[in-house]
Amino acid sequence: MQFLRGLKSLDGFVKTKADSVARKRTLCGAILTLLAIVIGTWLVLSELGLYFTSDTKSTLTVDQSEGAEHLSIAVDISFWHIPCPDLELEVQDAKGRLYSPKRQHLSKRDLALGAEPSQPGGIGFFSAPQGGVSRPTGKRGCRVYGDVDVNRVAGNVHVVPRAFSAKGGMSMYRGMPIDDLLHYNASHTVHTLRFGPAFPGQENPLEGVTTGSDKPAQFQYFAQVVPTRYQHLSGLVTDANQYSVTQHVASSDPTSPYMVPPGFVLRFDISPIIVTLSSASPGIGKLLTGVCAVIGGVYAVTSLLDKAIHGSIAAVAKVD
Repeated sequence: MQFLRGLKSLDGFVKTKADSVARKRTLCGAILTLLAIVIGTWLVLSELGLYFTSDTKSTLTVDQSEGAEHLSIAVDISFWHIPCPDLELEVQDAKGRLYSPKRQHLSKRDLALGAEPSQPGGIGFFSAPQGGVSRPTGKRGCRVYGDVDVNRVAGNVHVVPRAFSAKGGMSMYRGMPIDDLLHYNASHTVHTLRFGPAFPGQENPLEGVTTGSDKPAQFQYFAQVVPTRYQHLSGLVTDANQYSVTQHVASSDPTSPYMVPPGFVLRFDISPIIVTLSSASPGIGKLLTGVCAVIGGVYAVTSLLDKAIHGSIAAVAKVD
């Protein structure tokens, strides 16, 4: 009998006796009710947030598909100390063959003096004697933006002074004195550098990077492009790319046998691995289950707390 009485005390549903309709309200019960409403509302909103937030899963496989024949490279780079007339962008494949300018959909815009960002111990400008070829004056820079269509193979993107071209990965001069060439400052900011279309959550490590040097230098970037297939919640599939990058700054030292002219060089290669990103969200059934669990759990816990507190107060009052 004692066990049954103890078991009945665990009843979470309070019954009113048949000979009494009175219900007692307490301050403690009111506080617990408000607390239950606040906690329950917060938890329900959290469940709704999880429902509207997609979960992205990734898988790695060997790319056995033929894929697209061409790759679009979106670029937007500001060169703070090279005027637009002195700037040229050239693209070549791994064999050194230059792509036709018809495949370059690029525009240039002059940058005013003082537009460059601050770079501690970095971005400087080098004066040059009069005469010879056109040189940067420090009064303006150039912003190059647009996209370039290339074959889906390894290749190079060179942004260099117009006075020389790129062939076979080495810079060949067009009658430009080395002393004149060394007065070019290729300090720059990469606003956009993306391979293919964009997709949600994409991270491009070079975007927003400002690089400069107080000496003539060639800024070299080596990008490993990873084909990526992004599956949207709607079922739409976007074939895009991600990339990792390493950087090297080569000094334009005329006394070195490995001397390179100042400029911006991006070398990229295509990975044989493809990443598939699938986006999924919880179903409506999981949302309803979570909401019901939240409401029931909060009600049950607060009811037990109310019973425990009310019983303790009653026991203390009875002893007194």
